[in-house]
Amino acid sequence: MAEQLEQTLLNLLVPDNDVIQQATVELKRMLQDPAVIPALCQLLSASSKPEVRQYASVLLRRKILKANQWGAVPANICQDIRQNILQVLVKEPEKSVRKSLTQLIASVGKHDLPSNRWPELFQFVNLSILNNDPAQREIGMSIVSALSAIAFEQLKPHMRPLLSLCSSALDDQQNHFVLHYAVLTMTNLIPAIGTDHLKPYQAIIPKVMNAIKTLISADVEMAVESLELLDELASCEVTILTPFVKQVIQFALEVSGNKDLDNEISMKALSFLITLTKQKKKAIVKMNLVQPILAAVFSILCDATAEDEADEDEDEEVAKTPSSVAAQVIDCMALNFPPEKFVSSLMKLVEPALSNPDQFHRRAAYLAIAVASEGCADCMRTKHLKKLLQSVYAGMADPSAEVRGSAMFALGQFSDYLQPDISKFSSELLPLLFACLAKTSHDSGMSRKDIIRTYYAVEMFCENLGRDILPYLGQLMPFLMNAVRSAPTEGKELAISAIGATASAALEDFLPYFNDVIELLKTNLVPSEDDKLDKLRTQAVDTLGILARTLGEHFRPLANDCLTLGLNLLNSTEDPDLKRSAYGLFSAISTLLKQEMSPHLGTIVGYMLESLRSVEGLKANFKDSNMEHVLHLFDNSNENEEEEIDISDEKDDFHTDVSEIKSVEVENSYSEEKEDALSSLAELASNTGSAFLPFVDEVYKEAFDLLDYPLGDVRKEAVLAVGQICLAVYTLAQDPCYPNCVTIASNMMSAIAPHLMEMVKEDENREVVMAILDTLNNLLKEIKLPFLQAIGSATPIIAVVKDAFQEKLKCQGEEEEVSEDDEQAESDSILVENGGDLLVTLAGLLGGEEFSPFFAGLLPDFLKKLKPSSSIPERSFGIGTIAEILDKIGNSTSRFVSPLYNVVMNIILDEDEEVRSNAIYCIGVLAANGGPAVLSHYSDILKKLVEILNRETYRRAIDNICAAVCRMIMAHSEAIPLDQVLPTVIQCLPLEEDKEETITVIQCLAVLYSNQQPTIISLLPQLVIILGQLLGTDISAEVRTIIVNWVKDMSTKCPEILNGALSSSSEAISNSLKMCFMEE
Repeated sequence: MAEQLEQTLLNLLVPDNDVIQQATVELKRMLQDPAVIPALCQLLSASSKPEVRQYASVLLRRKILKANQWGAVPANICQDIRQNILQVLVKEPEKSVRKSLTQLIASVGKHDLPSNRWPELFQFVNLSILNNDPAQREIGMSIVSALSAIAFEQLKPHMRPLLSLCSSALDDQQNHFVLHYAVLTMTNLIPAIGTDHLKPYQAIIPKVMNAIKTLISADVEMAVESLELLDELASCEVTILTPFVKQVIQFALEVSGNKDLDNEISMKALSFLITLTKQKKKAIVKMNLVQPILAAVFSILCDATAEDEADEDEDEEVAKTPSSVAAQVIDCMALNFPPEKFVSSLMKLVEPALSNPDQFHRRAAYLAIAVASEGCADCMRTKHLKKLLQSVYAGMADPSAEVRGSAMFALGQFSDYLQPDISKFSSELLPLLFACLAKTSHDSGMSRKDIIRTYYAVEMFCENLGRDILPYLGQLMPFLMNAVRSAPTEGKELAISAIGATASAALEDFLPYFNDVIELLKTNLVPSEDDKLDKLRTQAVDTLGILARTLGEHFRPLANDCLTLGLNLLNSTEDPDLKRSAYGLFSAISTLLKQEMSPHLGTIVGYMLESLRSVEGLKANFKDSNMEHVLHLFDNSNENEEEEIDISDEKDDFHTDVSEIKSVEVENSYSEEKEDALSSLAELASNTGSAFLPFVDEVYKEAFDLLDYPLGDVRKEAVLAVGQICLAVYTLAQDPCYPNCVTIASNMMSAIAPHLMEMVKEDENREVVMAILDTLNNLLKEIKLPFLQAIGSATPIIAVVKDAFQEKLKCQGEEEEVSEDDEQAESDSILVENGGDLLVTLAGLLGGEEFSPFFAGLLPDFLKKLKPSSSIPERSFGIGTIAEILDKIGNSTSRFVSPLYNVVMNIILDEDEEVRSNAIYCIGVLAANGGPAVLSHYSDILKKLVEILNRETYRRAIDNICAAVCRMIMAHSEAIPLDQVLPTVIQCLPLEEDKEETITVIQCLAVLYSNQQPTIISLLPQLVIILGQLLGTDISAEVRTIIVNWVKDMSTKCPEILNGALSSSSEAISNSLKMCFMEE
């Protein structure tokens, strides 16, 4: 059989498809014959063709890869393989064949290790590694490396001798491959490291560093693979690196900054810095390494060349240069380091770079502040915004195209993240933006990237401007519509996207342009074979969805046509971006059609489920270039059809799939298709009600399965989706027409609650954890006690929030205990804020008596955030959340007056206006709910509030003072000098910024009026005008009802005052007051 098998294998290599297909069929037949194993063994040792020996090795390994396969091989053949294969390896002259043989040996070793059926293997390895011959040492270490890659679990009992072998191998000065295999072995063993092995492993790290240095100068590929060890340790076992944090950072900076090294090595070192920053952020801060890291990385960013720019133009999502990865490091640092320290260090580098004659230094400065704006948004918008904008204005006029493009990118980032403050500069910013936008149609010298970044800045700024965009619509929309008509394809795509952003801001004021825009979109929805036109069509569909959401009923006549358009798209394309845009269009249309979508739901949901299940976009990179074809030989193999599958073989099945794979890539467009399918299905479930019930079980199951998907963005959308679907079913369960929904909702809650509670502790992705906290909060807020019962009790929720406060969640990094002086990164603050929202919901759900003990336990954590040294976001969150909790727990507030009173009274003088405003809200709630314990402080509180009011310029704080005084009046009017206080309050009405407090003020004044309090009666002429003003604004139904009843009552009890107001006020106010008499 061996001769026939050899010829068949050779036929697989000939350049003739017919011969290859015939050989493949023949080989599949031969692989079913038990005699194939001895034949493969014979070819391994006897064939003169290296390619045949290579194939034989791979095929033999595939035949014995699973434990049950190896167990089915006759014992004598197994023993022959053990006895001969090591000598075959020693004699093999070809490196590629030796590599396949070591993997075969590793597979046999994996099966034999637990029962020690192959003691000769370790004897051979030991002798080889201690051999004076470098080639023999390489063979020995290559076996250990291959074995550790697939059998790290089985190697746990042998960990100490293995580490000793690695230590010896790392001393090798003659053979770089020995060093490489030793480092790979240590990388492979990371999952098997136990507490007993930490110190022995740590002891080898200095040798590892020296070995990597040697490999860097010897071989690029080996150096990059070896650097993976540091990355893996930082990700999975950062404790091992703790004693070496400073050394490994210095090493990474030296490597990444060495211009003589290959870019791949520099980028790998920078990538390691990103991972370590996430895991050891506090240690880096305490060691004062932020500035050295930033300086080194910024220097790399400044070293970019025009070639880098051209390279990045190909695909901005893919980092291909050290400069682009350096920008990612700065982004990561901004997200993980305390903003005050980080921005201060960054500006020391940025400011001189902005005036540097080298255009790439100026470009780097704008890129650095751009990527830092997400992580340090609060710090940059409150302390540096005006200065940053002045710099950006200068950059927009820079003679260098690269600098102008980077300045526009910075402006786009600022527009996205530095809201709402940046919108206050619209009068000076928009003319500059429009001038730059005009150049995109006239300046043929603008690069593709410059045009993209110009439109990006316009889009981000306009989208976040809200109704303040209205004065500029007449200038902006004609330009954008003309660009859609006449610009090149990519320009049309960008203009259509900007039109969507403009519509989102303008709302119904966009209607004058609606029909013309629809006609323009129609011309770009025609199917095409051109990829660029497909991108244009995708953007047109996205914008249709935005218009549907923005214009509501005005869009409804087009809704059914859009459904048809979306279904035709899905029926004619496999493009993930087009499918994603169609899903978004369906979910937008569902906000209008609701259950009217029922006839199409089956088809729509079917497509979306296909996207959730799809493995498109997953690309396996094989360790061996021959593997891809060989592995296909085993596809749909029926060799084990009659064998029982034992659960113990699950891990073997896993290795069957991945053992030959070096890495797996996921195309962004396919993962985004999954994300959009999840969010669209969730919205369909919410919007279409009972029409979605036939699909809910299947959709929920698929979404739930994706909670464990490897990509964080997909997990995040899965979390949001299962929560939204559960809530939609629970809502239906409240209708007696759908009794089966009660059981479905209960089962969903029973599965979701424990899974999310486990994920929130263990998931390493911060965005996922924030989504979980939001979902838990939403379900508790809407479903209330039934969902809390599914969790079990409030205790585990409180524990999770406390862990978040103390930065103990896995997504917050493997850190030492948080000290009182530690500052938080802004991204950590946002996560903690989500936890705070959860506490407020729980407080309202449980009530004061039950929640107070939990609050008492958390109070020390809150008080730490209120220290003067805490960051502005921490202080603002801390005092604001305390206030909301006190508001929820009502009279139980009294037990917290003593620990909180002095603290809050100090914070109402805070220099930051937002912190000050929140503290004023808090003192009002404390005074209102604190009972006798706070009554003695009333005069001091009132005096302090009046002092602040006399000098306060921040309108929200003024509104909060009015509300705080009204709360005090409602609680203890007898303790308030109403004749002095009420005129001051009414002078500040109506509220302008914190309009949610309008109900507090109006309720208070209405009660005083109903009691005929003399001062309020004397102020009615002023007050009735204020009531008329409020009626002409967007107020809540509750406020409107109070005012309407009040005005009606005044017409009976004091008609002369009301008539005087009607005659003396403006026509708008007079008409608003008159309308009260037309309401029931």
